[in-house]
Amino acid sequence: WGFYYKKSLFNRLNLVPPATWPEFITLLDTLNNHNISPIALGTKYPWQIAGWFDYLMLRLHGAQKYQQLVKGEIAFDSKEVKLVFNYWKNLLNNKYIFAQHRFFDGDELMPLLYREVVGINLIGSFSLSSLSEKYQQDIGFFPFPTIDIF
Repeated sequence: WGFYYKKSLFNRLNLVPPATWPEFITLLDTLNNHNISPIALGTKYPWQIAGWFDYLMLRLHGAQKYQQLVKGEIAFDSKEVKLVFNYWKNLLNNKYIFAQHRFFDGDELMPLLYREVVGINLIGSFSLSSLSEKYQQDIGFFPFPTIDIF
């Protein structure tokens, strides 16, 4: 899993894959400014949104806290989880999420990425199968950015 994007779009807009959260937000702002919905997200089924939660929890608190959460040692109303949802709320409030998310499953969004309706998609490599080989050559990948909260 990671972020997939259209290389030719990034080249045209002079974008580079972000490594940090501030760079990620700058990327999202640039896509928004070009009338491209920054984040492809499909919530027709919950698996893709769960992936977002996992990545945010892991980046914000690390693997040990994540394991404690899934083992029930940390409550879902803890300060750690609330911080995850604050990051998520920021993405929603800034309209970085694809508005029609509830009508799509995550892997159904790859054609919209290629058509530049959406800018990036956090998903597994299995999603590339929805694009022909010709279009796959223009798809790039970057890992979920680091988040420095200190």
